[in-house]
Amino acid sequence: MHPLIRILGLLALLVFLARADWPALLVAALLLACLYGLSTVANGARLWRMVARLRYFFLAILLAFGLGTPGEALADWPGLAWFSREGLVLGGERVAGLVLIVAAVHWLLETTARDELAASLYWLLRPLAWLRVPVDRFVLRLVLTLERIEAMLDHARRVRGRPGQPEARDGLVQRAAVLGEQTLGRAEAEQGAVVNLQLSSLPGVWQWAGWLLFVVALLLLGPARMLS
Repeated sequence: MHPLIRILGLLALLVFLARADWPALLVAALLLACLYGLSTVANGARLWRMVARLRYFFLAILLAFGLGTPGEALADWPGLAWFSREGLVLGGERVAGLVLIVAAVHWLLETTARDELAASLYWLLRPLAWLRVPVDRFVLRLVLTLERIEAMLDHARRVRGRPGQPEARDGLVQRAAVLGEQTLGRAEAEQGAVVNLQLSSLPGVWQWAGWLLFVVALLLLGPARMLS
């Protein structure tokens, strides 16, 4: 699959998942499972880390929907009576949709090389250059940032897990300072990185047709949510 079609397909899927209900979410999950299987993506630990970092955000969504949506009480027990079944169902939909969005982004990053991702984003955003937007700089910074974020988080995790590290505020500040200094040093060392912003070829007619069929299928799966 052409990297440009992957990005456009991901964008269409993100719009669909933002309003999808449970049956549509199930279809999207099956689609992503097929994509993972066909692409033989093996870095499942990275996906798990990406989802785990959002666990408190997911919990906040469930609490907001469960407490703020009117409906039948979850149970008569103290505390549970504050939550509505309808709210928890809606909150679960939103959490499931966000998890699938994270999985879709992970699949794109794992199956698309840096140069392919940069060139495709540059091709999509190139019309903004007419408005004097520095598209090339924006794409370069975005791609390099995506690469470095995961490395920074892994490095922070290793530093935090070292035995004998003080847990006091001074220790936390010191570790943050060391991490920031090392990150800046790595960024300076990568100033000479070369990124190719030219696509070797554009998608063929059949790939564009497949993308259009994919978009039409998404629209047919959830027209009520899309139009509401």
